[in-house]
Amino acid sequence: MIAELRGVTKKYGEVVALANLTLGLEPGCVTDVLGPNGAGKTSAIRLLLGLTRPTSGNVLLFGSDPRSPEARRRRRDGCSPRRHATLATSTRRMSSIP
Repeated sequence: MIAELRGVTKKYGEVVALANLTLGLEPGCVTDVLGPNGAGKTSAIRLLLGLTRPTSGNVLLFGSDPRSPEARRRRRDGCSPRRHATLATSTRRMSSIP
């Protein structure tokens, strides 16, 4: 695994953004994070990038805490947010591929 969330919970005051999320990202795979507003997508990505701390659970990026100096030196992450992408647009593109 290149990145992992293990039993991660993230709270903002009384609001629970993520509850006991476990997720692993394999090398060589492209991953889309889809869901409705408020589902915790941005919170999960911010945790993986080391921009925030989990309330509980563990976050690993290349085997280390993404906030550690070692992980920051070895950082090879990329994030490509698509603010206006919709499933209908994606489906249309995919269906036009021969």
